Order: sequence, then C-alpha cells, then structure tokens
Amino acid sequence: MSRLIRGGAVALPAFLAAGVIAAFSLPAHAASTWSSPVTLPSGGAGVGQFAENSAGAQATVWTTGSQGASSVVVSTSSSGLTWAAPKTLDPGSNPVVAIAANGRVVAAWEGGPATAPVIQATVLAPGGTWSAPVNVSTDALGGPVIAMDGSGDTIVAWRGGAGEIRTASLPAGGSWTAVNTLDTQVDGFAVNVAANSAGSAVITWAEPLRIAMAASGSILGGFGTPVVIDSGAVEDSYQAGRPAQASLDAYQHSGAGLAPLVNSAYLHGHTDPVVSNSGEVSLDWALTTTIHKVVTRTAAGTWSTPMALPVPGPGSSQPDLETAIDGAGNIVTVYDQVSSGGVSSVYTTRLAAGSSTWSTPVQLASSASLAMVAGDTAGTFVVAMEVSGGLSVLTSPAGGSFGPATTFSGETATDLVIVPGHATLVFSAGTATTEPVS
Repeated sequence: MSRLIRGGAVALPAFLAAGVIAAFSLPAHAASTWSSPVTLPSGGAGVGQFAENSAGAQATVWTTGSQGASSVVVSTSSSGLTWAAPKTLDPGSNPVVAIAANGRVVAAWEGGPATAPVIQATVLAPGGTWSAPVNVSTDALGGPVIAMDGSGDTIVAWRGGAGEIRTASLPAGGSWTAVNTLDTQVDGFAVNVAANSAGSAVITWAEPLRIAMAASGSILGGFGTPVVIDSGAVEDSYQAGRPAQASLDAYQHSGAGLAPLVNSAYLHGHTDPVVSNSGEVSLDWALTTTIHKVVTRTAAGTWSTPMALPVPGPGSSQPDLETAIDGAGNIVTVYDQVSSGGVSSVYTTRLAAGSSTWSTPVQLASSASLAMVAGDTAGTFVVAMEVSGGLSVLTSPAGGSFGPATTFSGETATDLVIVPGHATLVFSAGTATTEPVS
C-alpha cells in the first residue's frame, strides 16, 4: 500500500524523496525480524513505484529531471540486496511497474510531448534486456495504473484525453492489445486497477459529481458493463483529496501514489480496490477530504451497500482508511480516527470472508496517523503508521491478531508491499527493509 503524504491540499508521494538513511530502534519487548535498511538505486531522488515478487526479486521506477523535462528510470534486483545499474528509458512522468513470478518486468508511464501525451511501456524478459518503448495509446491525460496476474499477463488503465477510462492488456510473451474504452463519460478521474493471480480484475474510477464506478472482468478477457458503486459520493466539499493510487496485484497492493491526473480541485481523490484469489473484492474511496467509504463484492459479482466504517464514538470525524484482503477474502481495514479533542488514533476492523458484519474496531495506536495495510494470500497482514518520532509497524499472522510494534525512528514510509514469504517497507529516505512472513 502506498503512503501518500496527506496534508490539507493535494498530497504528493514522498517516494524516494531526498534524505539520508535514518537509524532505526526497536522496542525492548519485541525482537524484530525486519532487516537493516538497504539503499535503493535511485539515491533518494525522484517519484516512482516499487514492486516485488514472491521469490524476492524487485523492481523500481522513478523520474529524474525537473517537472516537464523529466525522464523515466528503472532498476531491478534478484534479491533486493544488489541492484542493476539504473537504465533511463524515455522522457516521461508518472511511471508504474509490475513484476511477475518468473522475474518478467513491465513498466509503463506517461510520455510524449505535453501537447500530445501518450502511454508508453517497456518489458524486461527474465535474463534479457529492456525492450524498446512502445506507444500503448496515443490518447492520454495523466499516467497509467498497472496490475499483473500470476502468469505475468498485464493490464494498464488510464484517463483518455477527455477523461474517458481506457485500458490495454499485454499477454505474457505477446503484444499489447488494442485500446478498450470502459467509460466514455468525460472528466473521469481517480482511476485504479487490481487483479488476482488468476487474472480476475476490477477497475474503479469516479465520474463528475463524485460518482464512484467499477467494472469487473479479467486482464485478458475484457470487462462487463460498468456499474455505479455509489451515487451518494456527491458532497458539497470540493477540497482536494488524495491522488489516484495503483495496485500491482491483490497481495502486493503497492500504490503508485503518483501526481494528480488533473489540476482541477473538483477532480481529486482516490479509489483503492483489492482482489482475493477467490474473487472477492474490497474497495475504498475518498472523493473529498471528509467522505471515505468502503464496499465489498462477492466472487459472484454482487456489490454491497457502501458504508462508512464503524467509528469508536461520538464527535469523531469520518476516517481516512486503507484496506487489504487475503487469498480467502478476509478483509482488514485500518483508519485514522480524530477525536473531538483533535487527537488522531489508528484503529482496525475486520470483515471475515462471506460475512457482512465488520468487527468491533480495535485501537492499534494513539497519537498515530497515516496508516496503511497490506495482506498476502496466506492471511498475514502488516500495518504501518506514523507515530511520534518515527514509524510503527505491526504484523498479524494468519488467523491471529496484531503483535507488538517495531518502531523505525525518524522514518516515514512510502510503500508497504507483501507477498507470500515476506513483506517490504520502502522509506522516504530511499531505503527499504524486509520481514519474513507466512
């Protein structure tokens, strides 16, 4: 799950922001299994995204240069310990990346001149070299989001030149499909995509008047008619929320956290879906700074009624939430809760697979905020949140509860990735640490 720095206005990610490696400390009551931070190849510069597979292979993309004159740079690692020399791909911005189980990497970004932006992509075959960038689409308004299944089949989604929601797919070993238009409504925004290992996928976005939308289908098989998830997202608050996020897949759930796709204060926010191996979906969204909702979908395709999460008491504001799902469809959501006295705490609530009743919220930490969560196929969940002086991280094993916290002093996180076998935290200083799980 990507960390976005959420201030009052539009929040930009701190991914690989300039900084130095901060020392980390551990609570006396907990023996940490998190590794010492490893420096990523960007050197703490640029805006980008991180991806990892279950074998521990990693990929990261970022940008260099000034706004309007930036280039996309990529690097890969077989272990997360040593990295290939960074490769500059093409001029562009808003890059995303995904990595398959066999190490195949797909990177996509917004390229071309500002007057005629395009969606471009390149592929790194296992043991091979990066392919020449190709134009996936010549009609774009902002960067893509990306998802990949267990076989390496890939899908990207983006806003067309007038805000239409468009997609294209890349079969493993094949060529990009023709562009598909899911929604011809102009001024669509907050587009996102998620997929599971079998290729089932969901694409989510918002339309003018803050109507939340979703289309269900598969990476290679196309999508059904889009459905309205929430027409009640219409509110009188037009302050900027968070920029769109991307999900690499259901379990890595690594948000792109890229720059806003439009500058209009009316078209900001995020939609954030995840998909389990068994086909259940959890979707949360925030289309204003005060309205944050969550909805679920059964494997058969039935969407629940949108709801705000249960809050611990009167006088509370609407929560700022993140959600994750495991392979069986169990959902864990974390959210910031501001009391009537102005103190922010982080709570968690769970929705068991097949259930419609969320558990009683449990406070994970007081004086904490900006929580994010990721879950793997086996049922392990990891939560990271900002606390006074650093970052607090908790892990819940399959079927268990969250254990003692590990505290990284002086750190903030930009990404939380979990795959079967281990979790990875990416820090804003341009470093990363891993923990064995499951």
